[in-house]
Amino acid sequence: MSAQTYSQGEDPKVIEMRQKIGIDYSVPDYDVRKPDAKVMGWRLAKMLQKLEKNYQQGTYNRMIASIRSEVLEEPRIRYIAVNKMKIQKIQKVGDVITIRISTSSKNETLGKLNHEFGIKFVKGISDNDTANQLFSDLGRYIKEDE
Repeated sequence: MSAQTYSQGEDPKVIEMRQKIGIDYSVPDYDVRKPDAKVMGWRLAKMLQKLEKNYQQGTYNRMIASIRSEVLEEPRIRYIAVNKMKIQKIQKVGDVITIRISTSSKNETLGKLNHEFGIKFVKGISDNDTANQLFSDLGRYIKEDE
């Protein structure tokens, strides 16, 4: 794993989650519109590609809907399924990686819903527990040579 650890007085659970997610921070800063292993490192690129390919699967879809609801502070959209999802931008500046995602959903009561939100990882971990769990799950079985 090329993930860095920052263990100065940190909670062991935080350190463990950072290692499970395993984002590579050794690469130079970047600002891209789609996952690119040459720019951001193979692990994060594969996690994002897997998310784009599998976002309609039940567990991933519920997690994305939950993250969207939490980030946008919009509780009424928490359980509305994501019909379309696209990664808009991935940016790394120092120890901060921000992933911009756009989603589209349909709901009988609220109609068509389009949202864009960001997931921010600081030193390999997000302050959003659902985002940490999602990326931990995405990275669980990926391998560099797949």
